[in-house]
Amino acid sequence: MGRLPGPVKPSVKAAYTSEPKSPVSQKLSPPSFTTTGIFVMDLDTGIVLLDKNPHLRLKPASLTKIMTSLVALDYYSEGSVLKVINGQKSLGNTVKLVKGDELTASEVIYALLVPSGNDAAVTLAENYPGGYQQFVKKMNQKITELGLSNTNFTNVSGVESPNHYTSASWNLPIFFWENRALWALKPAGLLKPASASLSWSRRTITLFSLAY
Repeated sequence: MGRLPGPVKPSVKAAYTSEPKSPVSQKLSPPSFTTTGIFVMDLDTGIVLLDKNPHLRLKPASLTKIMTSLVALDYYSEGSVLKVINGQKSLGNTVKLVKGDELTASEVIYALLVPSGNDAAVTLAENYPGGYQQFVKKMNQKITELGLSNTNFTNVSGVESPNHYTSASWNLPIFFWENRALWALKPAGLLKPASASLSWSRRTITLFSLAY
């Protein structure tokens, strides 16, 4: 099926809050951090500036949804109609989808990435051929295809699970550097928030969108 263009298409410069004067050419002396894992790279030079436990297995939480979106973007066309089956039962953060709701794939992906709806993640998976488990299987196949390591998924939303993990290892920033279209998925804190909503025949969901 066709590939979605992606929910947001910023320019490359929009990925930064400010432009660096020149690339960093050497690793910095590390400050003190209490966080468990860190990996910082200068994307202009490929120099690793700072790392701490880069290969330690960590809980990815909603970073999982980036891979969920990649699998969905590979399969669904923009206008594919998806039906809410069990997404309304999702734990954690949701956009309050209702059983029987019908939305386009584009709308569900927005609901996944902007307000981080777990019910949107489940809806994408349950409409996939073979259902939820096949979608998760494809997520793990995608890891292999992209050459990533220290990563395994058991669900589509990032709910904690013993075998659901990733790391701050070197291959993740390189992957994002080489796939600049994914810079659209950068944290909303770098952008100006703006109100937006999704409307269809029975109800309206208010989201937060991104303005440049």
